Amino acid sequence: SERLGRQLDAMLEQNEAFYEWGSETGLYFYSKRRPPTGVFYHFPLLAGPLAQELSQRVYDDLTKVKPKVLVVRQRPPLDSTETEHPQLLPVLADDEGFFAVYIRKSSRMGESLSSKSA
Repeated sequence: SERLGRQLDAMLEQNEAFYEWGSETGLYFYSKRRPPTGVFYHFPLLAGPLAQELSQRVYDDLTKVKPKVLVVRQRPPLDSTETEHPQLLPVLADDEGFFAVYIRKSSRMGESLSSKSA
């Protein structure tokens, strides 16, 4: 968490945000960034009496903030997480495969990486 958090701080502009799907709140601490939503963990979004309400809250918050980076905790428990999305560009940032990092294609970073790979 510490290494990736520091990488996120270096790769994002001061006013840009990221969202972490998982339970690694240390990423926000080490990146010195505020979470884009008050729902930090993914667990209550998956099941429970408030899952639908909290999911809508996270969706609304992320729609407003439009994080430039999505971090997904791959192991455990999300090995089967969807890895392709039309608005996201996968970027390897963790050698051990613990995290998957995606950059919004429409962001400055995403456009720069897309143009380099073309």
